[in-house]
Amino acid sequence: MTDITLIKKDDIINFDMITQGIYGDQYKAAVVNSIAPYGVARLIDPSIDVKHANFYPFFKDSVDNVNDPSVYNYFILQLDPTKSDYLVIGFPWINVDSLTTLTTRTATVIIQTFQEWQKAPLIDCLNSLNVKYTIKIDDNK
Repeated sequence: MTDITLIKKDDIINFDMITQGIYGDQYKAAVVNSIAPYGVARLIDPSIDVKHANFYPFFKDSVDNVNDPSVYNYFILQLDPTKSDYLVIGFPWINVDSLTTLTTRTATVIIQTFQEWQKAPLIDCLNSLNVKYTIKIDDNK
């Protein structure tokens, strides 16, 4: 579990919503673009008030029963950093027990029937993604 107040711009977070079925259930590897007050969040997502009203019954105790979406902050998230689509999530909408910050992620890709001629285009692709990588080629008999 991560303290929600310690999350900052460019952090990568995983979390579950406080309840399922309203606005997605679970988010993985979301990049924090910014932390914004209500006014900014509403500019990005004009339906904030409706979403607040839908979630409010599930978190009203955590905000001392204050039914006002302008009293808490919002994450402005990117689920895909290569696109300019933003997702706005109110702090109280998150199940804080599920919130984690990722420090690193690794991906393992296994290419079966790999041919040597594929190595150069693969390296070009990885370089274009600006990622650190290691290529290990095993010859199986």
